[in-house]
Amino acid sequence: MATLTILYIILAGIIALGVSLFQYFYKSHQSKVLGITFTVLRFLSIFALLLLLINPKFKNISYETIKPVLAVAVDNSVSIDHLGSSEKVRSAIKELRENNSIKERFDLDFYSFGREMKALDSLSFSENQTNIGNTLNLFGSIYKSKNYVPLLITDGNATVGEDYRYTAQNFKKPVYFLAAGDTLVYDDLKIDRINLNRYAYLDNKFPVEILSSYSGNNEISTQLEITSGNGIVHRENLTFGPNAKSKITNFFLPANTVGVRQYEARLISNNNEKNTANNQKNFAVEVIDQKTNVLIIYSNLHPDLGTLKKAIESNRLRSVTLEESSIDPNRLNDYELVVLFQPDRSFDRIYQEIKRLNKNTLTIAGANLDNSFLNRSQDSFRNPISGQSDEAQAIFNPNFSAFFLEDIGFEGFPPLETAFGNIAINGDSDIALYQKINGIPTDIPLMAVTENQTRREVIIFGIGLWKWRAQSYLENKSFLNFDNFIDKLIQFAASSEKKTRLRVDYDTFYYGGEGIEIDAQYFNKNYVFDPGQTLNIRIVNTESNATYEAPLIVSNTSYEAPIGNLAPGNYNFTINVKGEQLSRSGNFTIVPYDIEKQNLNADWAKIKLSSQESNGTALVLGQEDILINNLLNDSQYRPVQKTIEKIVPLVDFKILLFIIVACLAAEWFIRKYNGLI
Repeated sequence: MATLTILYIILAGIIALGVSLFQYFYKSHQSKVLGITFTVLRFLSIFALLLLLINPKFKNISYETIKPVLAVAVDNSVSIDHLGSSEKVRSAIKELRENNSIKERFDLDFYSFGREMKALDSLSFSENQTNIGNTLNLFGSIYKSKNYVPLLITDGNATVGEDYRYTAQNFKKPVYFLAAGDTLVYDDLKIDRINLNRYAYLDNKFPVEILSSYSGNNEISTQLEITSGNGIVHRENLTFGPNAKSKITNFFLPANTVGVRQYEARLISNNNEKNTANNQKNFAVEVIDQKTNVLIIYSNLHPDLGTLKKAIESNRLRSVTLEESSIDPNRLNDYELVVLFQPDRSFDRIYQEIKRLNKNTLTIAGANLDNSFLNRSQDSFRNPISGQSDEAQAIFNPNFSAFFLEDIGFEGFPPLETAFGNIAINGDSDIALYQKINGIPTDIPLMAVTENQTRREVIIFGIGLWKWRAQSYLENKSFLNFDNFIDKLIQFAASSEKKTRLRVDYDTFYYGGEGIEIDAQYFNKNYVFDPGQTLNIRIVNTESNATYEAPLIVSNTSYEAPIGNLAPGNYNFTINVKGEQLSRSGNFTIVPYDIEKQNLNADWAKIKLSSQESNGTALVLGQEDILINNLLNDSQYRPVQKTIEKIVPLVDFKILLFIIVACLAAEWFIRKYNGLI
């Protein structure tokens, strides 16, 4: 407390005492006892009131014990129950919850995980996928600034996500494991993976690659059979042994009929295996009878040309041909879509042929163009005739309704090089991206589509798309988001489908255990996305007639169907809009595959390596006492006493107010009792 404050308090005491003595002893006629009583009470009330006015500050020291957190994540996947460890897992959780020593040392947090991690409510062991790497990453995010112990109770058989061994290597904490399932290794044949394209073309052959493996120390022979329906379409002999633990088999299958074709790969062996569920795996391919041929015409080389070709051909249904503007215009009719890159006067004959054929186009018109020629050659837009260039970033238009388009982070992408000035769009148009110049949003289009009864066109008013693809990869470690964006542009531009207020996006087949994604977009009569409508989906199994119905949920600029686990089979679905005669239908197939039942035991080798490389510990269920003992004896996981020092003003002490009120009230009652009032 400051010296000046102490002097103020002393002065306040002198003033309070002086006022009290003067009031009750100077020319006072009451008894001495009452005078002393009144003086004391008045002194206390005045002194307390003056202290409140001075409001001195005091140090308030308190102590808090901070415990480390024991963060327990429990594998809630089907494989735990398949390996017969569900009761042991529940018993381990109960022992950790009820151990008094653990509760004294740690704060306990429990989670369950499958594909995603969430707070533990109850265990059903029904998750169809296991992502262990994601669980470790979430621990790092949740307990970033806390002292904690990550403990995973799992069989170690991850089915999605990054390899958790490498996640554990880069983890800044020792990772503890309790392994669920048998840790012994048995003779076991397994189909690990099947690689193939999602689409194939009618009357062609499509490649299939199968990776199979063997656990054991014996020499065994087996046959790999591929069946479709009741027939065998491929058969091959394989031999495994101590020195040949894995095989890669490549072959081609014919695509004879249009539609989704299902196949089963099976390893047939005379060896008595304990688990044969992983000897077989189903796969499917969609056979189509056409391919979109895209022609890109240019006059000058640019990095965007290679970017467009790679992005478009990432969809196996697309084929890209690059040609200079000197191409024979008669060849344009060989392609479903023509991309005009930076068109100049050399495109004159090409524009004439496009008008004659009424051809759909995708135009990329950035800076440094002869806009007088361009404006004269087509009727879709008018570029500024300024002769200057500018750099513009993209702003996504959430009300874009021409087709289903997601915001893939456009505002974070590098700027494109555009023509300086205003751009006019003619006819029935819809703007997907606006320009942001020098950080200022504008209403100048950066990407738009035009549509009439017979022709569609997509226009991008900037060049530098190669930067967008590179930035998308840096942010997502994949080109997928950007390539899907370009693919949607191509799909819209190459199609002659009429505009509709209800659009549905889905795949023709899904594998059992993976998420079934069906998205819809509903637009009002002005073709503006409407998130306030009620959409319902009805799914019917064509074999059993089992029906699933649910309302769709709004997510950003689309509606999502919350579809649970459906049995393998063929399904028809209908999405309808409540109160309107508007609906869309489709069908899909779920290919049988239960990835969580492919393993016979715990992946003990990887669990042990992951714990060792992170300086943690790996134990099996039943060794909870050893785990508890290790945690209690580890000095880095001890509670820490934290001193909290606060500067508290006297006005925060309510007792002073009580003293003032009590003294004044007591003085009043004594005066009243003695007839002095």
